Amino acid sequence: MGRQVVYDKSLPVGEELPYQLEHTHPGHWMRSYTQESWLRERGPVIRLAFTAEHQDHGSWYLPCEIDTGTMPATVQVPQQ
Repeated sequence: MGRQVVYDKSLPVGEELPYQLEHTHPGHWMRSYTQESWLRERGPVIRLAFTAEHQDHGSWYLPCEIDTGTMPATVQVPQQ
């Protein structure tokens, strides 16, 4: 429900693809929240999803959760 990033280059097996998340400004409906109150109520977890496509192997979907309380975080892609 946010942003999409397209990476359309070849990525060798075992290589990393780092992304840096940026803080966004709260929506106008959230003016009563401070960052501390948001973290108390919602927690530090960010939910992301990756959709990967390969010409020969098809596509697959990888949902994950990142705990921002333990940054930097690394998401491991499971091996088939």
